[in-house]
Amino acid sequence: MLKQIILSGTLIVSGTINISSALATEEPTGPAEQIAPTTDNTVKAPPVSIAIINRLPADLPSREMRLPSQALMNEIVDWLSGNFGLPAIYDYPHIAFASPARLAFIRHKEPASNNGRDTGVEHPMATTIQPQDVVALYDKSTQTVFLADDWTGASPAEISVLVHEMVHHLQNMGRLVFACPSAREKLAYEAQELWLRRFGQALESAFGVDRLTILVRSACSF
Repeated sequence: MLKQIILSGTLIVSGTINISSALATEEPTGPAEQIAPTTDNTVKAPPVSIAIINRLPADLPSREMRLPSQALMNEIVDWLSGNFGLPAIYDYPHIAFASPARLAFIRHKEPASNNGRDTGVEHPMATTIQPQDVVALYDKSTQTVFLADDWTGASPAEISVLVHEMVHHLQNMGRLVFACPSAREKLAYEAQELWLRRFGQALESAFGVDRLTILVRSACSF
């Protein structure tokens, strides 16, 4: 059964599992104070509002309360479509939570590649294979994004993890074809990097992911 699970993630940010999804949270209410956009001309969509980024209390709320709002999911899809040409599909994935140890366990159950053949398993993003390194996964067969138990979406870095997995969801829903499963990761990393740049951050500073790591993770092994 694990052959059907697709892993993907973000260097200290990704992986996959089977857990039921929960209901979406309500959209934030009240006026949304906007964060000033960067000077990057390639960013076409408006920046995420502070109301979305900092919508959570200091203590960790329930899983249901931490699910991404529809407003945030809409914005991510619009932004990915406008900046990377991904299909603007608003059929969102299920969202579920799992412990980092469980995510890492699933990641270990399947190889990242099988002589370059598409086995249904995408290469997760992790600099080392430790439980704390795998924080999100995308299950292609069930169209589910699995996030780490402590994910709150209360920072640009955490939301960038969801952006990365949404790239894989749109790739899947759009039936996009790649030379190998790992090749899907290149665009997911690029999108995550550009998203972080909107808030003055970068993959390397936020997650320790450098260009060499991205090159290795997105390379096909034939």
